[in-house]
This record gives sequence, structure tokens and C-alpha cells, in this order.
Amino acid sequence: MQFDYSQALESIDADYRRYVDMFRSDGGNLSDLLELKDIHTARVVENIAAIASSHTEDPFLRYCCMASARLHDVGRFEQLKTYGTFRDSQSIDHAQLSHRIVSENRWLDGMEGAKCILDAVLFHNRREL
Repeated sequence: MQFDYSQALESIDADYRRYVDMFRSDGGNLSDLLELKDIHTARVVENIAAIASSHTEDPFLRYCCMASARLHDVGRFEQLKTYGTFRDSQSIDHAQLSHRIVSENRWLDGMEGAKCILDAVLFHNRREL
């Protein structure tokens, strides 16, 4: 049976959305800063989709790019809630936090490319590896 990349991305998107929804107020709104981060993530996903489509026809690579884009900043929500800032230097490395959240919630369990996606999330903010 062939891995269904579209279905996997839908699952990742749903997990991301459920997670973000936990940070909404009783009225269903995100704070202005969290809304900005959610919009940022959507734009990154859009940009990565365009870049990946123009650089590769490999569905696996496109899937890894899209999944990484969706998950790369998921730690920002907890970072702001816990520390009141997006500044990693004043709080926690958001990439490490994003990696931990995705891993602990097991969003990629059983999915192809899980290590590739997790590594992209973990290292996306590094200047050097």
C-alpha cells in the first residue's frame, strides 16, 4: 500500500489546528501576537508549497517540506503563554520546543519522513549545524 501524502498533510494540519485552538480565548480568538504567528505559519506553508512545486516533482520531498512548514513554529504558542515573549534568548529555543511538542503529541507516528520533518523543525532556526 502506498503512503498517502495528502492524507498525512491533512492529519498534520488538523493536529496543528487543534493545538492552536487550545490557545484561543473563551470567545474563540487568539491574542494578537498568536494570531500573527498563525498567519505567519500559513504564509510559510504557502511559500514552501510554491518553492517545492517549482524545484521538485518528488511527492515525498514536497510532503516533507509542507509538513515541516506547518510545524516549524508550533512551539511559539506555548513559548508566548509561558514566557510572555517570542524572544528565544529570553525564554526557550522555540525550535526545540516545537520539536518536543510534535514528538510528545505523536503527530508524526507511523508517517513516512518523520525524522526528516522533526529534524527540519528542530534545526530551522540554526545559523550553523
